[in-house]
Amino acid sequence: MKKKIETALAKSLSKTIGTDELTKYLHKTLKEYVLAGGKRLRPLLLVKTYHSLGGRNEAIFNIASAIELYHNYSLIIDDIIDEDALRREMPSLHARFEHYLKKHEFFRENNRTIYSSNLNRLSVSYGILLGNVANILSKETILSATFPMKLKYQALNIMNQVDLKLHKGQILDIFYELKVPSKEEYYNMIYLKTSALFYLTMKLGALFAGNTKFDDKYDKLSEALGKGYQLQNDLQAVYDHEQGKISSDLLNRKKNLLMIKALDNANKEQKKILETGTNDNIISLYYELGSIAYCKKRINENRKLVLEHLKKLKLSDFTEIKEIIFRENNV
Repeated sequence: MKKKIETALAKSLSKTIGTDELTKYLHKTLKEYVLAGGKRLRPLLLVKTYHSLGGRNEAIFNIASAIELYHNYSLIIDDIIDEDALRREMPSLHARFEHYLKKHEFFRENNRTIYSSNLNRLSVSYGILLGNVANILSKETILSATFPMKLKYQALNIMNQVDLKLHKGQILDIFYELKVPSKEEYYNMIYLKTSALFYLTMKLGALFAGNTKFDDKYDKLSEALGKGYQLQNDLQAVYDHEQGKISSDLLNRKKNLLMIKALDNANKEQKKILETGTNDNIISLYYELGSIAYCKKRINENRKLVLEHLKKLKLSDFTEIKEIIFRENNV
C-alpha cells in the first residue's frame, strides 16, 4: 500500500512548473524534500478508511498523495515559522535553499527591514512559495483523479474549511509563545492545528467511498489522534534535548502541556526558572514538578481512546498508528 502511495506521490510531483534553470532547481528540491521519506500516516489512513467502507477504485491513491502533498505544505510553512533547520533529520526546505544560495552566491547583502540578511529573505521566500506550490499541486491532483467531479468539488470545499482551521491553529500556536494557555485552550489549538488534518484524511476517504454522512466516530478518532500525536511530540522535544539534539519547542519556549502543567505546580522561584532558565533547568523542573509523568498519563489515556475508536471503525489492524503515533518505547 505504501509503495502505491509513493508512486502516486511521484506522479503528482512530475508536473513541470517551469523550464528556466532556477525554477527547475526549485521544483527538483521540492520533489526531493517530499519524496525523501516520512511516515505517510495520513495517506495510509485515508486509504484504510476508504477500503473499510467498501471503496475499490485505485484512483484513491491519487487522493492519498494529494493529502500527503497538502501535509508537506503545512510542514514547510511550520518549519519557517519555528525556524527549524531540520525535518526528518535532513535540511528543511528553506534551509536547502539557503545552502544552495550560499554555494552559488546568488545574492548580495544590503540593508534589510524585516530579515536578518538578504540570504535569509531569499531562502525563506522560496520556502513559502514552494510550500504554496505543494498546496496547489495537492488540489490539482484531486481534480485529475478519476472520480465524479461532484465528489472532487466537495473534497476541495472540505479542504478549504480544514485549511482555515489549520491556519487558525497555527496563529494560536504562535500567540501561545507570548501567553500561557489553559489546558482547554491548548487542546483546542491541537484540535485546529493537528486533529483537523486527520479529520480531513478520514473525511475524504469516506467521501470517495460514497459515505456522505460522515460518521461521528471518525471525528472522535481524529480528535484523539491529533491529541496523542501532539502530546507525544511535546515529550519528544525533551527526549531530543537529552540526546543532544536541538528542539525548536524549547528554543521558542513553546507553552505546551509540559510547560502548562509545570507552571500550575511551580512556586515563584520555579516559575522564574521556567520563564528564563536554561533548557536543562527547565527539563529538570518538568520531571520535578510532575509534568513528564502527567503528559505520559494523558498519552496513555488517549491511546486507549484511539484503539477503542479504531476497533469501532474496523481499522484495528492499522498497526502503523500504534507503532508511529504512540512510540511505545518512550511512553
